[in-house]
Amino acid sequence: MKRYFDGIVHRNKRIAPGVFDMTVAGEAVAARPGQFAMLYPGGDSRLLPRPISFCGADEKNGLYRFVYQAAGGGTTLLAALEPGRTIRALAPLGNGFPETRPGERAAIIGGGLGVPPLLWLTRSRAASGAEVSVFLGFRSDPILLREFAETGAGVSVSTDDGSMGFHGNAADMFENFADEPAFDTVYACGPKPLLARAAGIAEKIRAACYVSVEERMACGVGACYCCAVETRGETKYRKCCADGPVFDAKELVWGAGAVG
Repeated sequence: MKRYFDGIVHRNKRIAPGVFDMTVAGEAVAARPGQFAMLYPGGDSRLLPRPISFCGADEKNGLYRFVYQAAGGGTTLLAALEPGRTIRALAPLGNGFPETRPGERAAIIGGGLGVPPLLWLTRSRAASGAEVSVFLGFRSDPILLREFAETGAGVSVSTDDGSMGFHGNAADMFENFADEPAFDTVYACGPKPLLARAAGIAEKIRAACYVSVEERMACGVGACYCCAVETRGETKYRKCCADGPVFDAKELVWGAGAVG
């Protein structure tokens, strides 16, 4: 159940140009991979909060990890918070990734700032005994690679500039591996074009596909419809914050030519 709590910044370190790794100590909340928190940059609920996905959580000790990019006013304020400062949070929010199935063969695909939320998912899947292959794409500055490798999953890396690993994006790299070995489930987080490609490849190989959608959010609790995404079926639009951010890829409308 979601709740407000006042946490203490335990760590807030720059790990790449414009990218910060923050750990917050707070109350125990039952979060799971794929969910997010609304963080108030100044520890004041009157300021507009920022939605940040969990990179990891230790509910027993009340420790929550967020890896984010300082790209605007709110996240720049987050980046300026020093250890010991108070930060107000509303968490956990949204629907996360589904539970793993026994013997699952999973492909996990992330691009850019869609990579951090997948670290916790990778850890949980690997710990459950699933066979996990991870495909991570970056523009030029990879992050969290050591920690992904420590999960025991197979990790492949791509960069847009070819400075490390596969020269291209994570979806192109995944497509090269999609037939061998076979996968039961595909999980993806990142920009919409990446998610659409992952969904199309998953359909071709007859794998289930779950995607974490990146949309601008205002309230984070489904009150404002700011983050609506187009879906199939009777409900044409659903709220990314309340109904997602994780969706079955078959539920989403990607647009003409986006998948395939």
